[in-house]
Amino acid sequence: MRKYISLILLVIILFVSNGYHLYFKYLQHNIQQEIKHKIRNKLSKKELTLIVVSSNNKKKIKWTKENKEFIYNGLMYDIVKVETQGKEKYYYCINDTKEKDLIANYKKHNRHRNNTLLKIRKILSNKYFPEKLSINTKINKDDMCFIKYQQNYKSIYVETLSPPPKFYTFQ
Repeated sequence: MRKYISLILLVIILFVSNGYHLYFKYLQHNIQQEIKHKIRNKLSKKELTLIVVSSNNKKKIKWTKENKEFIYNGLMYDIVKVETQGKEKYYYCINDTKEKDLIANYKKHNRHRNNTLLKIRKILSNKYFPEKLSINTKINKDDMCFIKYQQNYKSIYVETLSPPPKFYTFQ
């Protein structure tokens, strides 16, 4: 019975600590499937947003998924169709406001969670851990020899053991 209770508590703790992330991924997947479904149903050009990209505004595009999804002027778009005319590319896209809002809420929640975790770490580190821990990671050839010999080292000092107890016999 104790095993089951501890397993249930472990699952609850893991869900509380990372459950929001799993739920976020689930919602994001559902939104992406909804967009794919819309794309498959052949949207008309009136329902799409046209974004013309030239060499001047090429740097404004931030790709989240290469040739599928990008952020342009703070808005998230899913690409439906691409046309190239000369040096310009015409992207026919769907404005993905649901996913953008979901990501914004996730980042807001994570920022609050990270601030809380930083405060907890600061309190615990001041109390239980040293302020600064320096570790020398440089090991040269002489150190390696020392480590090799240190394993075979035997002390020349003999530990003085206490004398064995004396037993008295009564006669």
